[in-house]
Amino acid sequence: DTPPLFDKDAYCQQGKVMDGWETRRRREEGHDWCLIQLSSRAEIEALEIDTAHFTGNHVPQVSIEIADISSEELSSLAQ
Repeated sequence: DTPPLFDKDAYCQQGKVMDGWETRRRREEGHDWCLIQLSSRAEIEALEIDTAHFTGNHVPQVSIEIADISSEELSSLAQ
């Protein structure tokens, strides 16, 4: 693996191009969350969360919850 890239001149229609993923800002109480569906049942051995280019805009902590559920159950959670 290589460290994330930062190009001070890289912009697109959405704004500054960053080598990372950031959720939309939350304006009400609660927590940001996302659902990630794997293509098949698997054992997750590691998860890397790199906030190298998000200094001052990173979370103080992260929690991960894993569920073994069907696609139909996942669809009902996403609504």
